Amino acid sequence: ALETRLRTISQEILSRSRLEALINRFGLYPDLRNRVPFEDVIARMRGDIKLELKSAETRGQREATVAFTISYEGGDPGTVSLVTNTLASFYVEENLKARARQATGTAEFLKVQLQDTKKRLDEHEQRVSEFKRRHLGELPQQMDANLATVEGLYTQLRLNADNQTRAAERRQALSSQLAEAESLLSPASLAAGGPGASPETPEARLDRLKEELTRLRTRFSERYPDVVLLAAEVTAVAHELAGVKSRELEADGKSATPQAAPLTPYLLRLKEALRETETDIKVLKGEERRLRDGIATYQARVENVPRREQEFRELSRDYESTRELYQSLLKRFEEAQLSESMEQRQEGEQFRVLDPALPGRTPVAPNRFQLLVKAMVVSLAVAAGALVLAERADKSFHTAPPAVAHGSRRRRRPLWPRPGRRHRPLRRPRKRAPGLAPRGARRRLRTVGMYLTFYGLTEKPFNATPDPRFLYRSPAHREALAQLLYGIQERKGFIVLTGKVGTGKTTLLHALRQQLNGQTAVSFVFDSTLPFDGILEYVLEDLGIAKGRESRAQRLIALNNFLIERERTGQNTVLMVDEAQNLDPTTLEQIRLLSNFETPTDKLLQILLVGQPELQAKLRLPGLQQLKQRIGLRCQVPPLTREETRQYVRTRLRVAGAHDLGVFTPRALDRITDYAGGIPRLVNILCDHCLLFGYADQTHRIDRPIVNQAIEYLEEGRRPRRRVGGQSGGKARLLSPWGLGTVAVSLAIAAVGLALRFDATVLGLVQSVRHLLVP
Repeated sequence: ALETRLRTISQEILSRSRLEALINRFGLYPDLRNRVPFEDVIARMRGDIKLELKSAETRGQREATVAFTISYEGGDPGTVSLVTNTLASFYVEENLKARARQATGTAEFLKVQLQDTKKRLDEHEQRVSEFKRRHLGELPQQMDANLATVEGLYTQLRLNADNQTRAAERRQALSSQLAEAESLLSPASLAAGGPGASPETPEARLDRLKEELTRLRTRFSERYPDVVLLAAEVTAVAHELAGVKSRELEADGKSATPQAAPLTPYLLRLKEALRETETDIKVLKGEERRLRDGIATYQARVENVPRREQEFRELSRDYESTRELYQSLLKRFEEAQLSESMEQRQEGEQFRVLDPALPGRTPVAPNRFQLLVKAMVVSLAVAAGALVLAERADKSFHTAPPAVAHGSRRRRRPLWPRPGRRHRPLRRPRKRAPGLAPRGARRRLRTVGMYLTFYGLTEKPFNATPDPRFLYRSPAHREALAQLLYGIQERKGFIVLTGKVGTGKTTLLHALRQQLNGQTAVSFVFDSTLPFDGILEYVLEDLGIAKGRESRAQRLIALNNFLIERERTGQNTVLMVDEAQNLDPTTLEQIRLLSNFETPTDKLLQILLVGQPELQAKLRLPGLQQLKQRIGLRCQVPPLTREETRQYVRTRLRVAGAHDLGVFTPRALDRITDYAGGIPRLVNILCDHCLLFGYADQTHRIDRPIVNQAIEYLEEGRRPRRRVGGQSGGKARLLSPWGLGTVAVSLAIAAVGLALRFDATVLGLVQSVRHLLVP
């Protein structure tokens, strides 16, 4: 930024060597150089040089610095103008050198970072490619194709089963028909049987087959397999019967000789059909095995997809983050090269002198009229203060009624003389009024820790500081502390702790820091109004990370390297942000991006957001859904109950060294609980005031009336009515109006002289005040 560059250039120009050269060159401060060391002369010149920035508002953005003014104060107008112009030329020259150094250094740094990032990007790309090649078919994007293939294989398997069933039925039918045909046509079958056996003649067999064919046609169509086979058999038997008859005519008279049954065309067709059916069954069984193997293969791929998807997501996340970083560095590197080229040709941003310094005609200081008015106002204020102090210091009676009222409470006899008696002046009573603290005790009311000795305490028990020693661990506080320790040790990432104002969240954080081991580094951001860059700079400083990095990217890289190194050595890092409800959504989203510092197994940075209940409402905004989803643990600190408030007060008294824990009576504790509503901060404030008032009344027991007095003081801003004390006897007297007039007139005269002659009148003013204060 321009402001940062101007501060750097100013440090260079206001260095001792530069200013010493200017002083010697123009002969500046000749009188001062003879009276004081040269270091004081240089300090005087630094004070005389002023740098004023001028900003302009831009549409939709905050104010930006567009110009700056260099001024130098001195006695000689000509010398002052020369020195101012010389300083302006210094700024122009140093700006050119600084921008050239910055452009060159930035380009070199980005080049190194770009090379390292490119190397990491290549490694990630190689790992991704190797993963895809090794697990081809099991990638998430192939899930739908695998499911479709499995469904198709199951469909083919069902069709194969149906085909096998039909083939088996056809084979059974063919086997039966073949056996029946062979039994009818064999000669042995004709000779078999008993004496009474009557073999079936071909004519009878043909008639039977025709009747069976007619019966099947009434039930099935012509294309039914059994109908087709039986029709073929009828045709074959008819041809066979015709052949038998012709052979009988040719071999008439010859004795019949047993012969083997001839292979008719019908039998050949049946055997051929049976062989084809057997072949089809073998093919179908082989196809079934192939389909089942394919289903098992693709089913295994589908089952492996979730695991491969997780592995691929981890690889892709690292790859995408590295690629985005590479693109960002590449863009910045190109910009840096362009900037370096422009600076080398002096075409970049340069300082230009708009108005050179000219010798002044009138002095710019001092403004005597303003000095006169301010001196008059101060003189009147001092006079009024002197009157108030005098009245406060005077404890004597100025009129009779207060003395009468005081005397009636102190002693029974009248305080003024009766008629005929000699008047005696009022005297200070020796006995103090009932319930009134001694004078020494009243003076001690204005010191710190005034009631410690009185109540036997070693330290103040109700300080409004987050001292973890005074933490009362109620069940809710113990649970919240245990959850916070668990979330940090288990590296949950984001943890949210909420509670009402004053419920002890900050004290709980300090107790948490004490319980964390030495392997945990903690950065505690207590100013939630800082922008994200300010928070990032604060965290780097708090964690001890080296400075010198200007851009956000460089700081994030430094933080990432720091977290990786701690993770490598087994150490943890925690970022605590108090009052997080004040963070704007943009800053919260940028803090969420810090949780991206992680490994495949652990979060490198544990982020604890602590705030009031408004933080929960802010996290429910639509733009913070990603942050809300990353919250790994939520804790809450509720107000104390009535019994917990009693134990809270006793615990703080015990830690403060009290031997008597019953300083507050039960009725007083009930009144404190009703007023504070379980808020520890209100309990602390009220109890501290109760001890003050109890000490003023010299009572070792704080009861309900003292609590009511403290509440009245806290709510109305005034102390309860004090008992009479501290009045001194003697003759009444008043501060003389002439004394007040003398003070005012003397201070006014001194003010006028101060405006006219500054050096001489200051000594006169001091002498006048000393004369008034020390008669």
